[in-house]
Amino acid sequence: VAVTPRTLLKKLIDFCRSIDMEPLVEVHADEELDVALEAGAKVIGVNNRNLHTFQMDMSRTQHVAEQLGTRGLTFHHDTDATSAEYTVCALSGMSTALDVDRYRQSGVGMCLIGESLMRAADPSVAIQGLCLDPADLAKQQSNMNGG
Repeated sequence: VAVTPRTLLKKLIDFCRSIDMEPLVEVHADEELDVALEAGAKVIGVNNRNLHTFQMDMSRTQHVAEQLGTRGLTFHHDTDATSAEYTVCALSGMSTALDVDRYRQSGVGMCLIGESLMRAADPSVAIQGLCLDPADLAKQQSNMNGG
């Protein structure tokens, strides 16, 4: 959203839908969320990295989720898919199971994980370590606590 004019963003979203694709629209700042929603975005990717300063703010996705909730917009991944209006995806900075769970607890249904997997000696082990299934996280935490 930061570099795409509003009218072009709307046209791109409409084009994607005309070919049966739902685009992920990336935002970081509150103003970008406003533009994305006005353009009709339904899948909101929240970049935790400010691409102007490259500063990382891991609370950014949760902030956007709160903004959606404040506006009365439904997005929770555990909501019946037919009733949720939006999907939220956390972008940038996740590398642990606790990172993934942090967003899960905020109702965020997707996390885009790239750099930590690219740097991992064994990406399949790294993926397992992310505990994408909540039951896996509970098991991991139980094992860590001696249970």
